[in-house]
Amino acid sequence: MATYTLLQRDHLLRAACETDKIQQLKMCGYSVCGEQEAESEEDAVTLFEQRVPAEKRMGPQGTFIPPLYRKLLWFGGCCLVLWLGFLIFGLLPLAFVD
Repeated sequence: MATYTLLQRDHLLRAACETDKIQQLKMCGYSVCGEQEAESEEDAVTLFEQRVPAEKRMGPQGTFIPPLYRKLLWFGGCCLVLWLGFLIFGLLPLAFVD
């Protein structure tokens, strides 16, 4: 049995044994998430998925915006669009009245 290094990018999980392949995957954005002894790469990925739950495998998924803050941003964006529309189509034409 060989020891495979498991690499992950987003939801993708890959296994590699050679150091040059591991380095190439790291340059492509994969990060090391563990090691597994198995017969083949597919077996290593399957065994690792069974052993480690997805919640622990997955790193931070990016910035999370809380629901209240998201609603405030939505409301502020709508107000901004309405205000700019009023300025452009309401007040700006009044500046050029003959």
